[in-house]
Amino acid sequence: MGQMDNKKALECESLPLEKGPYRTYQPVNSYWHNDLGRLKLHDVLVSITITVAFIAYMVRFHASEFTSNPSEAENEILIAIEYYKLGKFRLVALPPFGIQLLSLVPLNKEILRQLSLTFSSLTLAVLYLTLRRVDTYLPFALGCVTAIASLPLYQEESVSVSVDTLQWLLLALSFYSWRTVLCSRIFSKKWFNYMILLSITLGLSASTKFAGTFVCIWIATLAMKGFWSVLGDPKLPVSYLLKYTLFKVLFLGIIPFAIFTSSYALQLGHWSEDSPEFSQYMTPNFKAYLRGPIEQPKFLYYGSIVTLRHVDSLGGYLHSHNHTYLGGSQEQQVTLTQEENDYNNQWIVEPARPKADAELKEVKDFGKIRLRHRATGKLLRASSAKPPVSEQEYTSEISCTGDADYVGDSDELWTAISVGDPLHSPIMPIKSAVKFLNEGHRCTLLSHDTRLPEWAFYQQEVLCVQSPNEARTLFEFETLQLNTTEEIEYSASGCNWNSIVGLKSLLIELIQRQYKWNNYVPGFQHEPNSEKWPFHLFKQRYVNHIWLSSVLYPICFFIYQTLVALIWDIPSTTVSKAQASCNVIYFDFAIECILGWLNLYRPMLAYPFADQRIVTYLPSLILGQLLVWKAMDTWTKTRPWVAVPLCVYVAYTVRP
Repeated sequence: MGQMDNKKALECESLPLEKGPYRTYQPVNSYWHNDLGRLKLHDVLVSITITVAFIAYMVRFHASEFTSNPSEAENEILIAIEYYKLGKFRLVALPPFGIQLLSLVPLNKEILRQLSLTFSSLTLAVLYLTLRRVDTYLPFALGCVTAIASLPLYQEESVSVSVDTLQWLLLALSFYSWRTVLCSRIFSKKWFNYMILLSITLGLSASTKFAGTFVCIWIATLAMKGFWSVLGDPKLPVSYLLKYTLFKVLFLGIIPFAIFTSSYALQLGHWSEDSPEFSQYMTPNFKAYLRGPIEQPKFLYYGSIVTLRHVDSLGGYLHSHNHTYLGGSQEQQVTLTQEENDYNNQWIVEPARPKADAELKEVKDFGKIRLRHRATGKLLRASSAKPPVSEQEYTSEISCTGDADYVGDSDELWTAISVGDPLHSPIMPIKSAVKFLNEGHRCTLLSHDTRLPEWAFYQQEVLCVQSPNEARTLFEFETLQLNTTEEIEYSASGCNWNSIVGLKSLLIELIQRQYKWNNYVPGFQHEPNSEKWPFHLFKQRYVNHIWLSSVLYPICFFIYQTLVALIWDIPSTTVSKAQASCNVIYFDFAIECILGWLNLYRPMLAYPFADQRIVTYLPSLILGQLLVWKAMDTWTKTRPWVAVPLCVYVAYTVRP
């Protein structure tokens, strides 16, 4: 072992820096030229041992968890798998690949839990190999995977029906592939093989969880950093740089994107049965794809019975019910609901001045209309009262007033403006995006994602706003019923889904609706607490040390490097050749881990999804642990005396 360690130290010292016209630089393929990051046969054997050992440990000490009742999160996955097997449409908070993969095995919780255990065990093995790729001493590489494997949260998820364990494996494979690419000679067979593996794992990662998209962003960021290093080598010709750039775009952009879209296209083609409880959140175009085209009048006519859907909302049907506001006008409430087939969603389109026996007439752009609630006979109005939640000087309450005989005044009169259509052209159901301008208050009908309190059944607030954001004012007439003996033109809804444009519209809508549904429907009453995850405390002391070190050390590293960058005149002669070479590898790896930590954790703060559980933080924690153990490895190489306090510290943390 001593000879091997000395050899490692020599290898670390041999990493060269060449002198350029203005500065020193690390030449291309320097890792490969100096034979760094090379794995030995015993590394492969150790990784296999790690996989088998973790599986054996979990089977031995957690056998009862394989047969226990599924949790709420597991039930969601099991139901999603069942729907997929049946070809039924279902909105879930996940891209399709994880569900598609799990659907290949029998729908049995024990088998699916065993599959999760396999994924998490392989993750540990790949993490070990990743650390060995950056010349981490074997004891530190083993210490890192042992620390991760000992976390109760990691063990609990490993015996659950989960796609998170698959995401961990794909993350580990992506990082391992990236490090192997850096250790390979550019454009060699090995380089191409691992670039292909990297592109596949990135595509599958983005297709398993939306967080996988940020894995792609992370690796792309590292690639841009690497390209800057390649660009700094003055010996490389322009043709080399161009070829290098094209292959990077292909493997890190085009192929992952193709895998991601193919996974969604496969899911779209697999659906053969509609589920109205989920398709009600989709647009008429998507519903027509699931249910088949619906034929209805081509144009909107006065006297039509319609349903209005808010374009910017999830579902978002204009709705009123026989309940009044607690304050304001105390008139009948008007809201948006997600329930597609609620009778209270139906409205009658009336002219500004009703006439008996009037001829059938189209409603045109800038036409004047009144909207009468079919169930209660009341007219839609804007008033001088303020909305119950969004009380501002420029907002007005929307309510329903009067009775079936009330003809209305200016507060109940609306101008229907068809956005994007020719001036004064007939309004078309589904195809026309319409906004409604109130004549009495000169405000525009609007809705947003804000929910009303329990007394309004947590439905979306509808209000009238002066100078509004136009995107939130657009509605479309989704369904139209018309009793007439006159001959009128009909049309069928839907687009050509066999075309690239049609498929693109379906894919974009599905992803948008998944995101919005996940954030708006399942967990609107859940308060996100992801900002507390890095500093979460557990009962076990060793778990707290592992958990907190994964965030505290990256922070300390960042602060230290910032100070070093500010104090730029520190003489470089104070650093030995051995230290400098080890620090190059360590510094590169540290930057990679920190960027990964930020890329995977920051979106949880910016976009607090409803399905977030603390287990979602584990990918960031894993990268933090990789950095911690690599740091300890570097310290012992450059300052051997540090090994003593490190051993004391580790012994203290694991002490009962």
